[in-house]
Amino acid sequence: MALKCAYWSLFGAPALSTNHQSPEESGFVEDDCEDEVLDHLLERIEEVEARQKRLRRGEDDGKLALGSMVSCHGELTKTTRQP
Repeated sequence: MALKCAYWSLFGAPALSTNHQSPEESGFVEDDCEDEVLDHLLERIEEVEARQKRLRRGEDDGKLALGSMVSCHGELTKTTRQP
């Protein structure tokens, strides 16, 4: 559902859902989806920032921070390319 929300928040909800209901009839609320996507991305950003702080203090080897940034970028790429 999060991926569908991300897609709909970026490109708009489809006129008809798969069960031929309008987005409103199927319970889709655009603001809720935008909030869900933004909350998820903010959590990922906070994780990366925390790992960067640990890296600067020498408590992290840097692989986790880089991996998380790539993962977050991958999630953004998926939301813009796949419905």
